[in-house]
Amino acid sequence: MKRYYEFMNPIRGQKLNVAIALTSHWKEYIRYFDKEYWFAKKKENNMPLIVCAIVDSLGTAKQKDRLCVYRRVHFKKLFWFEYLLDFGAYTKSNGKEPVRLYIKRHFLSTFYMNAVGPFIQTNVLEPLLYICMVFSKKYLLHASSISKKGIVTAYAGHGGAGKTTSALNACIVDGYEFMGDDLAFIDVSERTLSWFPRPLHLFWYNVFKIPRPRTGASKLVFMRILCLIAIKNCIRFVLSILTREPLLISTRIDVRSLYPQLQLARMAKLGTIKTIGLNVGNIVESVRDASDLRKDALVMMSTLPKSFQARFLRKELEVLKALQIYFE
Repeated sequence: MKRYYEFMNPIRGQKLNVAIALTSHWKEYIRYFDKEYWFAKKKENNMPLIVCAIVDSLGTAKQKDRLCVYRRVHFKKLFWFEYLLDFGAYTKSNGKEPVRLYIKRHFLSTFYMNAVGPFIQTNVLEPLLYICMVFSKKYLLHASSISKKGIVTAYAGHGGAGKTTSALNACIVDGYEFMGDDLAFIDVSERTLSWFPRPLHLFWYNVFKIPRPRTGASKLVFMRILCLIAIKNCIRFVLSILTREPLLISTRIDVRSLYPQLQLARMAKLGTIKTIGLNVGNIVESVRDASDLRKDALVMMSTLPKSFQARFLRKELEVLKALQIYFE
């Protein structure tokens, strides 16, 4: 099975689209990402930035060359994951060929895909998108985003700072259109922001901070979510003690199920990026520090040639400096 997820509208003349082509013989992987990236699903995309395949074995591919990254990760001391990143064609073609990603199928996916999908999504795919977008003069900002009259207001900050709450309150109280609660796809050249309304990732620490649903059906959904979060929080507590690792187990819900009256916007002009708990005086470093994706991206690149890493850091600095004027 094959799926395409296109996160930004293609621009004439650009080398590759900000899109992922996912191939898997196992339906559970496709189902998971269809739910997470429902807004980005396309029938086809001939120029994806990332080509990802779920495979039975990585074979000897991990020994290819210096532009390949093989990682075996003991995630939170619970599960082992393996994947291979091939930047060879992408680098040699100067960004005209996609990055290749191979992920070894995990046995747990048959029984509980929600233990596998989040790692692939938040620790592999999205950090890889972060890297590739920087090279394309775009930026994946850790922020919620809303718009009114075609102008974006975004809220940037660390996890738990109140980005989701701020965005949802502005939509419900002041009539803004919702664009996303956690990540914002920014095209620096076009000065636009594209939506990313993936399901809300709710935890015990933030579920009581979001606005309470108003309709009968959405109130029932909210009560069901509270029960699920309470159960998962007990499991999280036990696993944290056993592994001696800080753990978070999210409950995912489509924002439209909680707030059916919410209006969504696909794209808008970049307006203001409000900071929550960030140092505006040193905004570049603050934005970098607030991005968990960036931390994973740096680990990904740590075995790549120093010249590749230096080029990434230089491009990232250029992009963030261009965005400085929007922060307040």
